[in-house]
Amino acid sequence: MAWCRGARLKLARLRLARCWRGGDWQARLRHTRLTRFGVTVLAAGALVVTAGSTAAALTLRGSRLPAAGAARAAQAARLPVAYNGVSGWQHGQVRPHVIYLGGSTAFLRIARWSRWTGASAAGDAVLWVDTCQPTCAAGHYRTYPATVRLSRAADRAGAGFFSRMRLRYEHGGPRDYGFRWGTYRGATVPVWIGGPGG
Repeated sequence: MAWCRGARLKLARLRLARCWRGGDWQARLRHTRLTRFGVTVLAAGALVVTAGSTAAALTLRGSRLPAAGAARAAQAARLPVAYNGVSGWQHGQVRPHVIYLGGSTAFLRIARWSRWTGASAAGDAVLWVDTCQPTCAAGHYRTYPATVRLSRAADRAGAGFFSRMRLRYEHGGPRDYGFRWGTYRGATVPVWIGGPGG
């Protein structure tokens, strides 16, 4: 009876050893690995979904900003432009930084535009004037604080532009100049034409 009991115990131990050494142990290990792999895949999927939601939210939020910028750009496109005075009908701009007056011997550097609407524009500037002594090519520039006003919006091929400019600057007292956007007789390229009082 004791021998039988011992044989049964040895047989149980042998089966258990076979179970862990044989296919069942490997099957359990594969099952454990697959379970861990499944958890990893689920976690990665959750991260992808979360990242996708965040990206979509950022894209939607970001799309509102360009839309607002596009609205401002569209509004600016409807505003009249001013031409720089050397490129003819090319390069009209809203709030340009430089405007040439009848050539390259006098020009305005605009420090700040305080107003730019569909009807008029105003800004603070510095007037640069070539002394042209001994020649304009060898001359030196003098500067004067100035204010500039643009008005009388006109239309050319569906695009608005300012056709009048008033310039006021200080040089031994206030000086007032008026300009119109146009061409000299016989010329084809428009420039700012004007003079004192204009």
